[in-house]
Amino acid sequence: MTLGEKLQLLRRSRGLSQEQLAAELDVSRQAISKWECGDSTPDLDKLRAICTYFGVTTDYLIWENEEDIPSGSAKAAAEEKKSAEAPKRENVRETLRKNADWAGYALAIIGAALLLRLLVSIIVMLSLGGWDAFPAVLWTCLPHILAYAVLIAGGIFFARWLKKEGRSMTTFDKVYAAVRLIPRGSVATYGQIAAAIGNKRLARVVGYALHVNPEPGVIPCHRVVKRDGEVSSAFAFGGANRQVELLKAEGVGFLDDSHVDMKHCCVRALPLILEE
Repeated sequence: MTLGEKLQLLRRSRGLSQEQLAAELDVSRQAISKWECGDSTPDLDKLRAICTYFGVTTDYLIWENEEDIPSGSAKAAAEEKKSAEAPKRENVRETLRKNADWAGYALAIIGAALLLRLLVSIIVMLSLGGWDAFPAVLWTCLPHILAYAVLIAGGIFFARWLKKEGRSMTTFDKVYAAVRLIPRGSVATYGQIAAAIGNKRLARVVGYALHVNPEPGVIPCHRVVKRDGEVSSAFAFGGANRQVELLKAEGVGFLDDSHVDMKHCCVRALPLILEE
């Protein structure tokens, strides 16, 4: 099934009209209709919103046939169907990701508040009863002080860990990172980008990621061509002619109107994109 057909199936499985789904995703009904008919595709943010709402992942939506999903994603594809039955779990995970800073820092703030309260109480007691009792009071309160200190340190560590987890690179992020490495005046193939992100079978996913490029002026998606050097007839930011213009402006040579001189202009390889 195509992305549009899957979206329609998911929508109907929830008993939603196009208007209702549009309201949930904060888009127009016409946008939903175009996505389902295949006349247009959702951008990256909306794609993620669709996945979160229905409890599926981008691989499930992008790949037309489940048997085409890369082996590394086969298990994920099976889990996607299960996750559709438990959307609350996905929503909690997404909420934690978006609020990673506050989740841990809130614990640290609570620990700091409790520690401050304890210290104030100790000072008040010593002021009234005399500072001679300081060693005994300190010894009595030491376990509480250490517990609150651990809560503060643990909260800060937890916040940083959650923040790192929330910033883990997605497949699309890796694609964009790889494309940024293509030097001016050169091109790379979809297969080379797929290899750079760790899975040569993801060439089609690379194409989809570039089609919804969030920063076309920064991420040079026009430098990605087919294996034989042909530019994309479906170049999302002005069509094939625009892609040719951008490449020629950077000094890329062509064999004809639509094929890049791969012998002289194609990069030999790109470094493997690893997690941050």
